[in-house]
Amino acid sequence: EEEEEEEDNPRVARRDDFIETTTTTDRVDPSIDIVARAIVDASPPPVTSPSPLRSRPVHEVNRSHEETLRWALRGMDALDTCDYETCESAFKAATKLAVAGRAPSVRAAVKCRSYAVAARALRFARAVSSTIVKEGNVPKLVGQNLAAAIELARLARHVAALPLDARHRACACRFAAAWHFKLGAFESGSRYLAAAATAA
Repeated sequence: EEEEEEEDNPRVARRDDFIETTTTTDRVDPSIDIVARAIVDASPPPVTSPSPLRSRPVHEVNRSHEETLRWALRGMDALDTCDYETCESAFKAATKLAVAGRAPSVRAAVKCRSYAVAARALRFARAVSSTIVKEGNVPKLVGQNLAAAIELARLARHVAALPLDARHRACACRFAAAWHFKLGAFESGSRYLAAAATAA
């Protein structure tokens, strides 16, 4: 009777009972014992005090970048005044210096080259737009005017795809949107307007 009462009464399992159950293959999978031991033996990592902050060494400014910067600023000033010839030549000079290693990073060389390409494309766009014959306020896009409009839209797409600064890229996207709308490409024009709003 005492043995039956001990079996009916719930009690906390001892370690010997747990080891005994894990040795029988018909009751518990042996892998459970491994997981249980891992959980019991797991302990939180020790708390370490944060290491003191180290002051970064101050590097001297490389004075060889000043000439590249002067050419780039000259190109930016020319671009703001729509002097595309001066802008192109200035950024070409800055690109040569940047490729020669006289720039803070490769990104600066890519940016100078992109502005040189953009200035050349805008110079060509100005030449193409001068061939458009206007009859009244709105030119008719037929014949020579249609070919010029297609070329302007193509040049505008190239300029809008260049990695320019945000304000210049927004202007290029608006320029591309205007000529795509004139050609009836409303879907492309809408995309360029959205890109201009994002870049601005």
